[in-house]
Amino acid sequence: MEPDGPVVVQFTRLDSGRKEDAGMSAMAFSADES
Repeated sequence: MEPDGPVVVQFTRLDSGRKEDAGMSAMAFSADES
């Protein structure tokens, strides 16, 4: 992936205390959206 501008990547970890229920989601979006 080679973005044309700055890119912001946000990682959100959802941890309920149990490994089976723990999940991670990642969002990537361009930071120069007008």
